[in-house]
Amino acid sequence: MLTMGRRLRSLIFGGSILSIGSLLVFMSVGHKRNASIISETADRLADLTCAPTQATEFPSNARPLPVSRAETMVRTSTAEVLSSSEVDAIQLDCQSNHPSIRPLMPSRGSASSLLLTWVKNGREPAQAGMKLSARQPLPDGNHHRDSNNAVLSSSNRMGPVASGRLQQISARDQQLAWDLSSQGPLAEPIERDLAIALVSFGVLFTAINLAVSRHFRRKERRLMSSLRTDEQTLLLSRFALANDLELAAQHDSPDQHRKAMLVTIFFRFLERQRAFLNENEIAMIISGTCKHIQQMAPSYSYLDFYRTGETKCALIIPATNDNLLHTKDDCESILADLLALVSESLQQSREMAIDWGDVVITGQRFVPGASPSSLLSLQAVGEMLASEDRLSCRLMEEGDDTLLLERSLVKAQLTQLRAEDLDLRFQPILLVHNPGQFGLELLIRFRPHALHNLGTGKVLELAHDLGIAHRIDALVISRLEEVHQALRKSEILRERIDYISVNISSDSASSEDRLNQLIRNLKKHRVDSSTFCIEITETAATDIPVGSINVTTASERLIKELNFRVLIDDFGSGLSNYRRICEAWYDAIKLDINLVKGIHLSFRLQRYIGSFISTVHALGKTVVCEGIETYNEMTAAVRLGADALQGHFISRPLALEEVITFLDTSTWASPVALQKQLAKIHSSARLLDLRSNEDGDCTELNVPLERYILDNWSRLRSFEEFVLLFVNELKRWGLDILRFSLAFLPDQDDIDCSQYVWQGSSPGKVTTLRFERDFLQKHEHLSSPLHYIATATRIFRHKPSSTKGVGFNFLEGLKAEGCSDYLGIRLESRGISIPVLTIALHGGTTFSDEQIQRIEAMSSLLSLLFYAFESERSKRLALLDPLTMLANRRSFDSFLKSNIASSKLTSSFLALVMIDIDQFKMINDVMGHGYGDHCLKEVALLLNASIHRKNDFLARLGGEEFAIILPDTDTASALELCESLRESIEKKAIYHPDPLKGNCLTVSIGIAIWDPNSHAVCDFDTLQQLADDCLYEAKRNGRNRVVCRSLGGYQSVAV
Repeated sequence: MLTMGRRLRSLIFGGSILSIGSLLVFMSVGHKRNASIISETADRLADLTCAPTQATEFPSNARPLPVSRAETMVRTSTAEVLSSSEVDAIQLDCQSNHPSIRPLMPSRGSASSLLLTWVKNGREPAQAGMKLSARQPLPDGNHHRDSNNAVLSSSNRMGPVASGRLQQISARDQQLAWDLSSQGPLAEPIERDLAIALVSFGVLFTAINLAVSRHFRRKERRLMSSLRTDEQTLLLSRFALANDLELAAQHDSPDQHRKAMLVTIFFRFLERQRAFLNENEIAMIISGTCKHIQQMAPSYSYLDFYRTGETKCALIIPATNDNLLHTKDDCESILADLLALVSESLQQSREMAIDWGDVVITGQRFVPGASPSSLLSLQAVGEMLASEDRLSCRLMEEGDDTLLLERSLVKAQLTQLRAEDLDLRFQPILLVHNPGQFGLELLIRFRPHALHNLGTGKVLELAHDLGIAHRIDALVISRLEEVHQALRKSEILRERIDYISVNISSDSASSEDRLNQLIRNLKKHRVDSSTFCIEITETAATDIPVGSINVTTASERLIKELNFRVLIDDFGSGLSNYRRICEAWYDAIKLDINLVKGIHLSFRLQRYIGSFISTVHALGKTVVCEGIETYNEMTAAVRLGADALQGHFISRPLALEEVITFLDTSTWASPVALQKQLAKIHSSARLLDLRSNEDGDCTELNVPLERYILDNWSRLRSFEEFVLLFVNELKRWGLDILRFSLAFLPDQDDIDCSQYVWQGSSPGKVTTLRFERDFLQKHEHLSSPLHYIATATRIFRHKPSSTKGVGFNFLEGLKAEGCSDYLGIRLESRGISIPVLTIALHGGTTFSDEQIQRIEAMSSLLSLLFYAFESERSKRLALLDPLTMLANRRSFDSFLKSNIASSKLTSSFLALVMIDIDQFKMINDVMGHGYGDHCLKEVALLLNASIHRKNDFLARLGGEEFAIILPDTDTASALELCESLRESIEKKAIYHPDPLKGNCLTVSIGIAIWDPNSHAVCDFDTLQQLADDCLYEAKRNGRNRVVCRSLGGYQSVAV
């Protein structure tokens, strides 16, 4: 294909040839015009020559000289022409009245011929002149002058000859020829021929060039058509996108500013799976996603999709009446819709749930006049910014390219960071059990402008991503001696500061070399372990560093080798491991800010944190609650037993000089004031407070319970929380509560009953009681007020002190405890249980009629809440097998599909185990279905006891068939586990009526193994069918055995 440059050069060359030829033609025409002018001038000169010629006397005795060059006369119809201007002649000695004319006599020719030459500079004859000839020879010996014969007149111009142009002057009997060759040779025939040749060549070259260009344009159009389509996906190509963007930019105008948006979809997860997916599979995923978007979104059905890279596609979305793309929200809503459609497509086609980094969608509105290359470059910038911001979709705006430059500046400043670029801050940690004493957490701020604007948290995240976080730790350690010196100089700091904790990143303990480097730095700078302690994350504290020869953790080495106190930081922010926490080396645990935030609003969270604090205390360790922001959070943490408090409610981070002022002036630093505050907190019986005064004022908020429940509906995830809220509301009314109970008595479809009981003797605790269904038939329940309320009356009220007994022993027991009023209400049943609310008062307090009405109203809200919880419980039960309480077939199908997708993503092994009880029909036929159910329960217990990993999944598929899904399990491991299962069931010796089997129940097991590295394609049906085939083969081969197959091989074990 001719490039534009080659085509342009060809046109320039052809045009130049035509121009030169045309110029020569114009010059020839000009010369002819000039010759005509000269001819006219010659005629006038001839007229002027007549007079001096007539005045010339020609002698008769002139002697001719020999001619050195022959003179050739050319006869024409009107004149005689000289072929040469150089003629040998003799000068005639004659008188002339005109000094510029000199007569010459040719050496050859008749006496009637005469040459008149012009004289140059008065001496030399010129190579031009006139020839005068007569029909009759001039008379000898005398001069002849005939005025009649000397009358001359000019004639027409003669044609061009080799020697020049001649002008003929004729008289009656004489002719005078005047040679004008002094103007220089014109060579008209040569110029004319050259011009004709050049013009002809230029025309021919142009014609050829046009023909070739037309041929290549056709070829180019065919090639352009092929380049516009991606062969694998049949989408338009990146080349087509560039052309369409260029056309869109050319047609964009200021009044249509930003009327379209370029969107790029980057399938990042395909980048990670390139080693396991071929090009056709990647193309199918991309094209399938684009088709799904067009099918599911009618507004996108007419749009073209472009494949802009191996794992990228793009589309141009124009403005519509529904979305004018004027605002950022308009565009971001489109990107969010596209992300949802892409996620839906991948879930359907790949059976995978995408994470934030699996797919990145970027968009930018058109800027008029922007080149396609700049638009596509900005899209790439958007992908980088989205990756750095951990976003799945991002709209490019003005200044984003500058933002990328700023982040580059941040990285440059971060890599060149020095110790003096760190600004040290200290946040006080209130030691609850040692009033007046504080710990300090050393925090850093960055002085370089770009780092300071970005913020400490994001800078540290960036340093971790760049792998240089350990360098920042080294800079902080190098300044600890400076802090230690300042601490020793201040008396109040020495007395009131118990320790200073220093954060060490996980990067510093990620490997054996890094950990050794950290220990060397601590030794090098002589960090005092009695003053400073180390804060590291749970992972860094409990994991064994990579490359470690000895099986020791980072925290163990810091404690053993350097005698440092170790605090586990940010506990609860990730996947915490209780076993590792129990076995790890540490002195204190700091609960993460996200775990502490809003703790006063969640009973479930309080129960969890309270039990965890008790466990840590039992191990002889302490707990620090980090991120205390409000008074309510502080009171909840104190009641739960926290040993130390840290957060902005206590103090913001301070400079070391400001810490001294804080210790002098803050009420938190006063031991007496702090002890009073703690005593006030512990004396409160309310665990879930509705207070919000952060100054510690206990003023109640007049917020009705109904309003509070509606505002915090999403947080109420258990009935324990609701019971506490209800009790708190009743206390606000001035009621002295002895006992509060919320019971759910089972209807015909339920399997057990539940009761939540609050006792005045334990104001911060709600006891949960569970009973089997047969409890409902016992006399204890049938003779209780709960049964009476649930079956006989909706409202029941009894005042033990003022009314006679009603025959309920339970009420007599409450009367002995001082019960003054008892109220029971049956709530409306919306589920499978009957809720019953009972309240017992003491201390002489009783219910008023208004209070009873209010309780009934609140009970209706409780009924709605109960229905919501029951619906959620029903959904959970729908995924369980009611006999064995294992996962059912519905759960199994969903879990297997998700594990297949996960194995594809991580390229890890997946094992599917199918287990069938041998000759189970004989058990039902001989022993009965009741014994068969007993056998199923026993087998389920044995199988469940053999599964130890949390990711392993056990389900009952139906009848006597079970299944186990084993992620990340190869052939050898699956065989070992299944053989152990088979042996454990056989050794259990569950009775079987078949004597041939030794009256012992056995199972047959089939295993299907999938390795994505050796066989990339696998789906739900294929894997399950392979496991079934193995199971049936085990049955055919005699039962009580294990058969295993994989897509790439075969292995069998028989027992």
